[in-house]
Amino acid sequence: MALALARVVAGGPLAPGLAMGLAFMSAGVAFKMAAVPFHYWTPDAYQGSPTPVTAYLSVGPKVGAFAIALRLFVGALGPVKADWLPVVILLAAATMTLGNLVAISQDNVKRMLAYSSIAHTGYLLVGLAAYAGGERSGLAAILFYGAAYTFMNMGAFAIIAALQRRPGVSSQISTFAGLGRRDPWLGLLMAIFLLSLTGIPPFAGFWAKAYVILAAVQAGGWLTVLAILAMINAAGAAFYYLRVVVYMYMRDPVGDAPAAKPGLLFRLGLAVTCAGTLLMGLIPIFLTAATNAASTLHG
Repeated sequence: MALALARVVAGGPLAPGLAMGLAFMSAGVAFKMAAVPFHYWTPDAYQGSPTPVTAYLSVGPKVGAFAIALRLFVGALGPVKADWLPVVILLAAATMTLGNLVAISQDNVKRMLAYSSIAHTGYLLVGLAAYAGGERSGLAAILFYGAAYTFMNMGAFAIIAALQRRPGVSSQISTFAGLGRRDPWLGLLMAIFLLSLTGIPPFAGFWAKAYVILAAVQAGGWLTVLAILAMINAAGAAFYYLRVVVYMYMRDPVGDAPAAKPGLLFRLGLAVTCAGTLLMGLIPIFLTAATNAASTLHG
């Protein structure tokens, strides 16, 4: 169907009905991926849901929405990408900037990760904009970023879930005070996930951001400005991610809460997410796989 629609749009100007239908479909996809201004549901849904559900919401709908977006914009609307490029540039700029700015003021870690999730949507949209600007490596960057984001974000929420297994523990940032001394392994894993989300090498998050920004720079034009804005946002995001690390290692624990004792399956899940976060940053085969998948998608 995507190829059939591509032949239709390549034949000339879009009919008004078709253009309106595609606009509504694009709005629906933007809602699912939590792009500004369709992001309002995200913070309350993340904070109010049980943490395992929040972990799923932070990854499943977003990755699925981008899969749909790639089929829609690359497969069906590829012939008219010059028409939708300005919209994607605006969405990317607004999404990553608003997400980071509001995340800075959050004291609830789940809510902070909700706004950071919005910012990551903006980074992914930078890759889509790079593709529309003529740089096909933007597709590979999106696929790599999506995989890396899955591991590091799921891992961060898994740590929160492990801490909340103790009675009376919330997701406030004060919960993480002294975690590096009280639960050294959980503190270390949380630090790895947060550093990766920040974009610090050699973790997967660094390369994910580097690939989308590099694709935008190579596309040139206004996308160079978008790449600079993405780098500024990535630097600003370090404040609220590293703030949690500071609480874990430079603040005294609140109360005398016992150490968390996650079960075997929980520890296995943490091991998988940590391995993915580390290996995707150290082994080039994952980028090669993303490049091959992108070439198949582009056809």
